[in-house]
Amino acid sequence: MFAFVQTDSQAAMAWISSLPEGGAKRSALQSVSWDLAQKDPAAAAAFAARLPASRERDSFIDRVAGGWARTDVTAAMAWAQGLPEGEAKKNALSTINGEWSEQDPQSALAYALQLPAGGGQRDFVESAAERWGQEDAAAAVSRFQSLPEGESKKAFLKGLATGLAEHDPEGAAKFVAGQPAGEAQNEAALAVIEKWAESEPQDAAAWAGSFAGDARAEALGAVVQNWARNEPETVGQWLGTLPADSSREKIFQQYVNSTAWQHPALAAPFAEALSDPDARLDAIENVARSWLRTDPVAAHAWLAGTNLPQERRLRLLAEGGE
Repeated sequence: MFAFVQTDSQAAMAWISSLPEGGAKRSALQSVSWDLAQKDPAAAAAFAARLPASRERDSFIDRVAGGWARTDVTAAMAWAQGLPEGEAKKNALSTINGEWSEQDPQSALAYALQLPAGGGQRDFVESAAERWGQEDAAAAVSRFQSLPEGESKKAFLKGLATGLAEHDPEGAAKFVAGQPAGEAQNEAALAVIEKWAESEPQDAAAWAGSFAGDARAEALGAVVQNWARNEPETVGQWLGTLPADSSREKIFQQYVNSTAWQHPALAAPFAEALSDPDARLDAIENVARSWLRTDPVAAHAWLAGTNLPQERRLRLLAEGGE
């Protein structure tokens, strides 16, 4: 197929068009999209526009966007901006955004700042700032400080914090801590926490524990979500050190959600410890549903000691074929 595209891309597209809908056509579309975008991106884009609406067409458009962006990112962006509104356009813009930010975050940011305000601009600014923060932290911080206050600067802060945290999460934390309090700082702090928790969860937890109110609960929940993937038992022990405040309930819930599927025995005591009655019963069901799948004897013994109402217990057992 690659040789076909290289020698006669028009014939390749005509042949694909002639195929009946089905697996063979989907496979052919997937095979030629990247090569075609590299060899003749304008033709690939025109071909994509003639395809009937489908997931395969949307995937083809996305691969064309990525291939074209590697050779001519501005032309690819101009094409994607002209696509009809919908998921295909959204995905294509996101792909080009990522590629442009990888190639040249400064020019990607300059382009993004000219876009109309909204979610698309915010995503573009975040991506460029993240990459710039990874490549040249000092220059990225300097550019951030020169931006006027507004939504673009808030988006830049979040992306920059993520980029800085890639190589120096502690430094990123100090940078974010020096920003004005508010929603933008909270979002940036959470971005640092999520990145930091991947490599040094205990340090991330210590910093998150210094937050106040809802920001503290959200940050610690993000730590738990990442940490529990690799060290669920250690996280469970650490949870026992938390003070009994309003944040603990949300953090316990996050731990149950993160561990119930693979480690129901670890999640069980935290499900029972939830103080909100509805949340507790839902968590018990969540844990039991997973546990019945892997160790029904242990799950039965545990369920018998919970306060799950008999009606809900019987329904749960019926789901598992008990």
